Amino acid sequence: MSSISHLRRFFSGTLLSRVSGMVRDLTTVYIFGANPSVAAFLAAFRFANVVRRLLGEGPFQSAFIPHFEQLRVQGNEKEFFKQLMSLVAFVLFFLVIGGEIAVRYAATIPGMSSVTIEMLHLMRYLLPGMLFICLYGLNISFYHCHHSFFTPSFTPAICNVFWIGAIWIMRERPAGEAMVFLAKAVYLG
Repeated sequence: MSSISHLRRFFSGTLLSRVSGMVRDLTTVYIFGANPSVAAFLAAFRFANVVRRLLGEGPFQSAFIPHFEQLRVQGNEKEFFKQLMSLVAFVLFFLVIGGEIAVRYAATIPGMSSVTIEMLHLMRYLLPGMLFICLYGLNISFYHCHHSFFTPSFTPAICNVFWIGAIWIMRERPAGEAMVFLAKAVYLG
């Protein structure tokens, strides 16, 4: 396949993912508007994604691809990938456990606002999903090394569909209740 074909697949998957993200954001605002519970959910979502930024993409992927390609030339890439996946999963598991403990402790600090406590409560649902999102980031690099570009760039749209579906299902409910349901749906997505 030519580079143009790879680019076309990558950009078409990314475009679909971005459009679904825009629909997700517009749907959330349309149904719940500027609500403190929605703000708490969005803050919890951003904080939970810090781990993804550090371990799931960016520099981690930039370091993985050249090393993996070098090992692939030597024929040692399969064992390396298995070991790296195991190591990353192990580290992430303990980071998630530590994050859950920290969030539970932080929620007991006196003087916290109700919105902050709600955000911490929502983070408890979102943090375990970071294990899978970070492993997904590693798998994106693996797919790219094997010249598969559409699937990894389109996959975030699936999470967006779960998000949109959860919002529509909970549209008649109070925002606080809906955001807990949404956090669980995002985790499943």
